[in-house]
Amino acid sequence: LLALLDETDHVSSAVASLLAQLAVSSSDHDARSRVLGAALDAVDAETPARRANGIKVLEGIASLHRQLLEARDSQGALGAIDSQALGAIDSDRPASDRLHARLCAALLERLGDAELSSRCASAALLSAADPAKVLPRLFALLYDRDDRKRAAAESAFVSVMVGSRD
Repeated sequence: LLALLDETDHVSSAVASLLAQLAVSSSDHDARSRVLGAALDAVDAETPARRANGIKVLEGIASLHRQLLEARDSQGALGAIDSQALGAIDSDRPASDRLHARLCAALLERLGDAELSSRCASAALLSAADPAKVLPRLFALLYDRDDRKRAAAESAFVSVMVGSRD
């Protein structure tokens, strides 16, 4: 399936969606870690198509996770599968923190991407990041010599501030 992330067709979009679903709904921590690792590797790939599809996987994960949290907040109870997925995400806090740090580092790196769509998607995805961990790096990028990186950092800064629950 991961080889299909090199394409720019509907199949690659479906694979990105499937991988996101696997990363969120799997009760197997190793499977989630492998999918996230593959997505992060794709985000750092040399080819624009693979980078874009890696970001699609991360967007799908963020969207599904947000839906699970909203369902939990609005209903007070989730189905067994959804509860299991949220519990699995939160159960291994040190591993989750490492993955979160790796995810933020990859997204911050993409703020300097040559592709505008990658910069915009990365800035938007940073809205789910912990402000205390990502804002210092964003502040530094606001003074970068690269105009594209500065503009993307400004957008990410706004996304983080708007997305923050504090």
